[in-house]
Amino acid sequence: MRAFIAVDFCKETKDKLFCAANELKALSIKGSFTRHENFHLTLAFLGEISSGETEKAKDILNKTEARPFELIISGKGIFKRPGGDIFWVGIQNPAEIEELCMRLRKELVYNGFKIEDKKFSPHITLGREILLKDNSVWDFKINAAEKVNKISLMKSERINGKLVYTEVFAKQL
Repeated sequence: MRAFIAVDFCKETKDKLFCAANELKALSIKGSFTRHENFHLTLAFLGEISSGETEKAKDILNKTEARPFELIISGKGIFKRPGGDIFWVGIQNPAEIEELCMRLRKELVYNGFKIEDKKFSPHITLGREILLKDNSVWDFKINAAEKVNKISLMKSERINGKLVYTEVFAKQL
């Protein structure tokens, strides 16, 4: 199973993110935009994992110590890519999520998972491979708050050509 660990969002937050993605879509000549139900904040990408590794990931989540906290979604950015850019919104108060992510990734690596060794940059992807129309300026502002009270092991799969994320396991904080 292709898997990742993430913070999932409530419907209200997903509605705001979807609005941002739709405004971006209106300014674009091409792009692959995140579907409403797929908005999340990735903490660790696991890739293809076996059923044994799935159980190990659940155990790691269960052992992860963290208290609920509020995540402030604000700001925006672009990761430049040939053929189209990745547009995203950011996190205003990243310290708590960065600490949680660091502890989680350390435990995953200790237990044999291959985690990318790059700096964690907390963001929520609105779309990929995006090319804006000539002279278009994306001037969207988003302000949302999300109470983080769980982290989830998510499965990623293509169903009828659509990318679908399904929660496999959740750890309450």
